[in-house]
Amino acid sequence: MSSIPRLTLLTSTLLAMTACSTLSKDECLNADWHLIGLEDGSRGYEVSRIGSHREACAKVGVVPNLTQYRAGLNEGYQSYCAAANGYAVGLAGGQYKNVCQNKDAQDFVSAYQHGRDLYRLQQSLQNLNQLIADYNNTIDSLLNDNAVLEEQLVHRARTPTERQQLLNSIKNNEQEAAELAQSIIYSERERAVLAQDLADLEAYHRQLGYQ
Repeated sequence: MSSIPRLTLLTSTLLAMTACSTLSKDECLNADWHLIGLEDGSRGYEVSRIGSHREACAKVGVVPNLTQYRAGLNEGYQSYCAAANGYAVGLAGGQYKNVCQNKDAQDFVSAYQHGRDLYRLQQSLQNLNQLIADYNNTIDSLLNDNAVLEEQLVHRARTPTERQQLLNSIKNNEQEAAELAQSIIYSERERAVLAQDLADLEAYHRQLGYQ
């Protein structure tokens, strides 16, 4: 496979349907339906996207030209369905809506799956990093709580019952902190494995020409 340049144009929001109108009043009144189709095709939208445009432009009495839109859409698919773009879409966590055809579809889906595999590994590693950070934050909080409890034990506990309650709270916090520390050890081992898997996959993708 020839070297494929890294693409940074696509993001996870590229394929998202917006909750607002797809076109403004001015865009509807001055619409170039071939160009609109071209832009939608380059973003991987299905032909049903024109239904959203029809709804948006109905407010100003404009009816989309389906023929021009389809022509632009198919032209846009030529750039969208490139293997390099398939990898970029997958790597960004985007969704593929089966708009590519024949050989283009095979190349796109293969590259998309490679990108998607890397995306999932990156997400797993990110989630694990966040989990470890959360564990550490909780441990810090427990230790801070114990510092306060120990201060109360020394200066404020007046009865045996109060002292015992404070001691129990301190012990529970220490036990929870110890359990979290053990969880961190296990999670760090898992993180090391994931990091190696990620490095191996990135190296493989470089061999394939994706990076």
